Amino acid sequence: MLARMQIKPIDTYRSTPWLALPSDLVTGIFISYRRIDSRVYAGRLFDRLARHFGPSAVFMDTEGGIARGADFVNTLERAVAGVNAMVVVIGDHWSTCCDDRGLRRLDNDEDWVRQELASALRRDILVLPVLVNGASMPRAEDLPENIRGLARKQAAEISDGRWDYDTGEIFKTLERVVTPGSDAQRPRSVRLRRAARWFLWALAGAAGLIAAVYLAAFLTATKPGDYDIEVDPPQVRISYSRNNDNVREVEITLKNTGRKPARLAIYGPTFYSRTLSPGVFSTDLGTCKDRQIAAGDLCKAKLVFNPKWLSAEERGQDFNGNLDASASGNGYTIPVSVTSE
Repeated sequence: MLARMQIKPIDTYRSTPWLALPSDLVTGIFISYRRIDSRVYAGRLFDRLARHFGPSAVFMDTEGGIARGADFVNTLERAVAGVNAMVVVIGDHWSTCCDDRGLRRLDNDEDWVRQELASALRRDILVLPVLVNGASMPRAEDLPENIRGLARKQAAEISDGRWDYDTGEIFKTLERVVTPGSDAQRPRSVRLRRAARWFLWALAGAAGLIAAVYLAAFLTATKPGDYDIEVDPPQVRISYSRNNDNVREVEITLKNTGRKPARLAIYGPTFYSRTLSPGVFSTDLGTCKDRQIAAGDLCKAKLVFNPKWLSAEERGQDFNGNLDASASGNGYTIPVSVTSE
């Protein structure tokens, strides 16, 4: 089965004081995650939650709709301060990943994920840990004091083999505080601004020339859903022997699930904190190369791994990274893991 991969995360840890500001952006569900740890699962979960509870009730950095030019830090602060529930997506490296200095991110007071979680725990809202990729709950003694309350939360789990069932159980938990498909979760100030915008549009409609200009702009603008993609497999795993230089090829099927024809492509992969020797990996665009793929159609590409070009230091090592896929510029990611037998 093809797996939906609509993910556009931002990985940022800002040096900004944490402020519990009143929110006029969204009250509903905030998805907290680490890009290096679980961005694929977080993006898929965002899609499911948005369809069930409504797009206006779910917030996940750029997926929740931060406007271009808006202050990213202030927007996230206000969003976390106003939600009814926080879903904390936890993968294998959630509590152990380190920054470029080799220091554990959770030990940094300004770690963005730690700040999000601390704010939610202070407000005593529903905090739901969601374990992915076989991860376990972190122990209280491994957490900073201001987020140790996470260890006392009952966690949910998501696995690829039981995706529909597992997300259904998460829906039941969140429905205690968020109404499915309801716009009533939006604050009154947001509803008033929406009504004011519609009123201004109605006035603009009275001027025929101005209305025609707005209509032309609307028809030519890119809309949500115009460009979308599904990728199979959703995760690439490669195994090799340090004493065998046989080339491995992984065929990847790309499907245009958007409403418009699009160029589908894959790039990379890139690996965490490591640059492999040239020639170890290459991508073959195959039937995707240099052509538009009609809505609903498929094309096939390949990821090629050639252990012959591994350096002596690299041979026998394991690697983890991401392969980037795109539909006419909209970016998506596929986790890539390479293990030595």
